[in-house]
Parts: sequence; structure tokens; C-alpha cells
Amino acid sequence: MKIAQISSIYLSVPLKTHGGTERIVFDLCQHLTRRGHQVELFASGDSKVNCLLQSVLPVASEDDPQSTFYLEKEFETRNTHNLYRQADRFDIIHAHWPTLAPYFSSFAKTPTLITYAYIEKKLHEYYRDHFPRCFPVCISRAQAKMLGDDSLPVVYNGIELEGIPFNKQPEDFFIAVGRMTPGKGIPRPFGSPKGHASAS
Repeated sequence: MKIAQISSIYLSVPLKTHGGTERIVFDLCQHLTRRGHQVELFASGDSKVNCLLQSVLPVASEDDPQSTFYLEKEFETRNTHNLYRQADRFDIIHAHWPTLAPYFSSFAKTPTLITYAYIEKKLHEYYRDHFPRCFPVCISRAQAKMLGDDSLPVVYNGIELEGIPFNKQPEDFFIAVGRMTPGKGIPRPFGSPKGHASAS
């Protein structure tokens, strides 16, 4: 298959410091290519993948000190336009929210699969009602339930097991390494009686 992957230009694929959506996109590009598919990634120019990379800017906007809020919006739109102006070359477009793919999907014959790493309920409802050529997928049952749509298909994020050390005799503690933000889901961090945060 000819598969287009599109990720936000805000962050490189994979990220230089932590995981998240960009790590999933990286693994998809690597493994789909190894399986013989023709994969192209539309992302920032400093992304490092084993497939063809198309970019509209050399460095992810988060890592570019000259980038501005307005330039980020411009290049995010330009990245998506660059893909959809050649959409007919692909069998499927796999978009990863928060790209602007839904807004272009209706102008292409190629179907767009969009993975919701996270999305607000009102945005999902808007996409569902306005973009019939865009097909959403959740990463968990809990996410589908949160969106109020249990009929949404669920495809769990895959992981590269070889890159994760396994300990047959674990200690009595748990370590989570990642970015702690208020909406991630671990309640009451470090014994705090209010609020919540988690790692990704």
C-alpha cells in the first residue's frame, strides 16, 4: 500500500526528549516500511525516519527560536496542504490529531484515517458531522466513552518491546517517566488532595 502519515510540525518525529504521539508515528513509519509498504511522512524537516520525508520547514517549530504563534499556524496549514494536493498518490492518509487533516479530507478521494491521541468531545462531534471522508479511531475504550461514542473503533498504541527492559523480579515501587500535565489522568500526584496529573 501507499500510505501517507502526517504529524504536526510543532514536534519532530520522533521527539528528541520524550515519547507521545510522535513516537507512535515513528514506529508506524519504521514498521510499515519494513513490511514492504510505501510510506511517506509529512512532518518537520528534522524528523528521522526510514521512509520518504516531506517537510515545509527545516526544524520543528517548538525547537526553532525564530518561530512565532502565527508562523506555527501557517506551517501547520501548509504541511497539510502539501499532503492533500497530492492525496491521489496514496491509498490511505493516516493523520494524527491535532493536524488539520479533517478540514482537507472532503476534497480528496483518498480516505483519511485520523487517530485521536487526544481530542475534545465537541471537536469530534464537529468532525463527525462535517467531514464524512475522515474516519476517526480512538486509542482506548475509555477515550471513546469520554467522547460519548462507544461505536468508535479502538486501536491501541503499539510499543517496541525490544526497547523496554524487562525485570522478572520487580521491586516494590513504580516509576513513570514522562511529561506531567493536568489532563493526563493520574489523580492526586504525590499525595496532593486536589487536582490531578499524569505521565505520557
